[in-house]
Amino acid sequence: MQENSSTFIRHAPCENCGSQDNLAIYLNSDESQGHTYCFGCHDYNKTHGELPEVATKREIKNMISGIIEALPKRKLNSETCKVFKYETGTYNGKNCHIANYFDKEYNKVA
Repeated sequence: MQENSSTFIRHAPCENCGSQDNLAIYLNSDESQGHTYCFGCHDYNKTHGELPEVATKREIKNMISGIIEALPKRKLNSETCKVFKYETGTYNGKNCHIANYFDKEYNKVA
């Protein structure tokens, strides 16, 4: 009996538990079958050679916005804050610092 080895293809969101990237997609070496496995909820499914479609990215709403300015107490000038898109603003009526995070296409995601 010959054993087919599986190759990891990519991570994807899990429809079962809602995680962003816990679902691993595998394809067998003969490409006739494959499977998915979620490392969050441990859901396992055979794919019969078809890769599952990856859900489109969720639109992120209600993000805090602020302004880019120098932070003298941290010895950061406004140019440095501008390069890293580091902002100051307010959250729940209190002053806060906003460290923006971006995906590979430079879209703000957090």
